[in-house]
Amino acid sequence: MTERKATENIKIDGRWYRISAEECLKHNLPPHEWLTMDSKTLVTKVGSGLEQRVPLNDKLVENLRNEPVRNPVLCGPDWWPWVGSQRLRALHHLATREDTIMPILVCRITKNPLTIWNLWGGNEGKRCQAIQVQLYELLFKSLFYPVSMTADGKDMHDFEKEGDKLYWSVRDDNPAWKDFGGSARKKVQDGDAGDVKDWARSD
Repeated sequence: MTERKATENIKIDGRWYRISAEECLKHNLPPHEWLTMDSKTLVTKVGSGLEQRVPLNDKLVENLRNEPVRNPVLCGPDWWPWVGSQRLRALHHLATREDTIMPILVCRITKNPLTIWNLWGGNEGKRCQAIQVQLYELLFKSLFYPVSMTADGKDMHDFEKEGDKLYWSVRDDNPAWKDFGGSARKKVQDGDAGDVKDWARSD
């Protein structure tokens, strides 16, 4: 897969959605492989956790009724989507109700870089894993998302912003965030989370 270089930094409501190619290329994705597969096969590999852990984005469902998945997804070694979970949740919804199947380009991480945080333990270790995945998401989208508009002219960043407003059990019920204070996510998004040395371990 050829890297597609981002051309600008995009920051919305305190969160980086894209960074420049110059910044991206200072960093590396973990070892990975590229695959093309159909959405039904990929959703099956991900498993039933999609329905429990990922909210359904109705506007994304409607979009995928009208056009195919146009950007790749990033999966961990166990096939859980690090990038693209909302699209896979929408495709699962469509497949079970309308028998919609389409090809998807998949980048799958082959060696998990997150397990190092298991040695730290506690909620701090879990939080650091979550942050690391979000940083890989930023890097991946900045490098490998060639399409930013839907066929009918909708800015695809809107799907991300709308998805952020939904209830995510993995985020909203996660004690790794809760013990950092009720405003933890906002602080992280605003870049005002303080220094990691000030975070009290909770294990």
